[in-house]
This record gives sequence, C-alpha cells and structure tokens, in this order.
Amino acid sequence: MSALRKPLSVAQVYGIGVALSLVIGAIVATVFIAIAAETPRPLDVQVPRPQPEATSDPAAVAIYERHVKATAAGPAPQFQHSISEMTVGESPATRTEIYSARPDKLFVRNTVGTKVLFEFGYDGTTGW
Repeated sequence: MSALRKPLSVAQVYGIGVALSLVIGAIVATVFIAIAAETPRPLDVQVPRPQPEATSDPAAVAIYERHVKATAAGPAPQFQHSISEMTVGESPATRTEIYSARPDKLFVRNTVGTKVLFEFGYDGTTGW
C-alpha cells in the first residue's frame, strides 16, 4: 500500500503563508532592531573621499574633482521605508512594511490581504 498525500487545502496553504510571513517579519525586524541598537553616527558626518594620486596633469585633476562633486552623497538618510510582498499559491498576498527613522525608531506592519496580522514598533524608549 502506498501512502498518497492529499493536496493541501486553501486553508492549509493560507496558514503556511501566514506562518512564513510571521517568520520573515520577525527576522527582518530583528535585523532592523540590531542595526538601530548600534551607536548611530551623526547625520552631518561626511564619508571621506579618496584623494587623487599626485599628478602633473591638470585636466585629470579637474575630471576627478568634477566626479567627486557630481557623486558626493549628502548626509545619511533620516528615514527608510521598505515593503516586502509574498504570495503562496492562491492565498492572498502577505505584505510586510518596515518604517525606520534615525537614530532609533522602528515600526513594522504585517498584513495578509487587507487584514493586519501584527504591528510592532520602537520609539527610542518604548517598544510595543
């Protein structure tokens, strides 16, 4: 006798999608909390740029200086927003939204379809 597996029901697929969503959301939130826990650098710190090698060609120096001016990154971003969406089979899409602000604010919302599964956050002093 061979044991044949029955196909998964819609409810089982939906449950698997919810479970995966919770695990992924928890992992992402843990990473963001770990990043937020690091000592934040001041927002006005500029990343040091490499200096050109000594050259006697003024045209090369001018090109390099134009490049540095054109690609200079401003201050570090103060706010980030990330959206991750996953669909398993015919179940509704599972969506994880992560909002973070420097230096230590975080908000995570996980939804399936239009239903909010969970929300949690940290405002710098209190987590909920």
